[in-house]
Amino acid sequence: MGNSTPTPPPPAAAPVPDIRLPDDYKWPGNLHIEARDMADAAFLVYSWAYVLDALEKENITLEKKSLTPTEVKDIIKTHQEALKKHYGDKFDDDRNTMKSLQRLVERGGDKEADLTMEAFDADFQTKELVFGITKDSIKKRITLIFRGTENALAFQSNWMANFQLTKTGEELPDSLKGKLSSDKVWIHSGFHNYMNKDTVVEGDSETKKEQVLRMVKELVKKNPGYAVYVTGHSLGGALSTLGGYYLATDPEIPKPVSVINFASPRVGNADFREAITTLEKNNDIRFCRFVNENDSITIIPTLNYTHVGLQVKLNESPKVDPLVRYPKTSDVWTILWNAWDNSIPSAFNLGYDHSDYRERIETHKEKIAKLSVNELYKDSDLTGF
Repeated sequence: MGNSTPTPPPPAAAPVPDIRLPDDYKWPGNLHIEARDMADAAFLVYSWAYVLDALEKENITLEKKSLTPTEVKDIIKTHQEALKKHYGDKFDDDRNTMKSLQRLVERGGDKEADLTMEAFDADFQTKELVFGITKDSIKKRITLIFRGTENALAFQSNWMANFQLTKTGEELPDSLKGKLSSDKVWIHSGFHNYMNKDTVVEGDSETKKEQVLRMVKELVKKNPGYAVYVTGHSLGGALSTLGGYYLATDPEIPKPVSVINFASPRVGNADFREAITTLEKNNDIRFCRFVNENDSITIIPTLNYTHVGLQVKLNESPKVDPLVRYPKTSDVWTILWNAWDNSIPSAFNLGYDHSDYRERIETHKEKIAKLSVNELYKDSDLTGF
């Protein structure tokens, strides 16, 4: 045989250019607006899962997928008997669900049709994570919402995720390679596995993470210039932390991604915190966690886990101002204070302050309205960068 010229390797795929929001994107005027909107979304996701569960048990099918707040209210009113049968008075007019929906109707005004729930995945809510995606064409915002721990509908799968306290190492995405002190981040195995497990749908090779990212990207492509937000409460807060990380490192998602969550436990180790901090420095992510004083969920797990992003602590008393902190590592006193402030002794309580986030945000409305996520990030004394 004669000498043959070796076949050259195929050319490397061209990197996908990073997408950024327009310079003139209009962010909400203050942190209260963002916190209020995200808190309503984070808690309404529980309620809509209850609605779908009750209707499924009564063999009632909803044909329309994209729904405005008024249409959601109408569905609840129409099926009040089925909802009372399975969930008692949760959907009475004086309960938080209907109050939150009414606030959305009023905020939308004559443009309420521009506020829509675009997707909601609760088909297998006893076995896999539940999430919804909304679109706000008034604020030009797409919001990914993860449901938190749900004892009635998903006790086993939710608490299996919560109680797996080991960590899983994950290779850095391309956008972070060579920028951190480690080549991996270590993430709570329960949260990581819950996000990365295969979907229950037979024959579907997607993981939940891939499904979520695909659906968000589909909406992003249809709505150029829209910001992407991620939110959730409790377990949903942990999943929103992971979801925000994945979205902020995906070149097809416009930056910065905004994570505003509530009652989140810790999700990763110091390497994960370094990854989030690097994304914050590059304006790839805006991250703000709300915690209630004495919410014991927010200070676990402890050993070799650390919080990320801006933290706003809300006291039950209106006389105690919200406390803003950031996990900077350049100042020893800040490290020690944050360690105490997020420790088991400091958060010990018998009242379990885990749910009334919407109420506390309104209690401290005046103070929170004086804050801005973008301005807080400009405060180098707070962040250390």
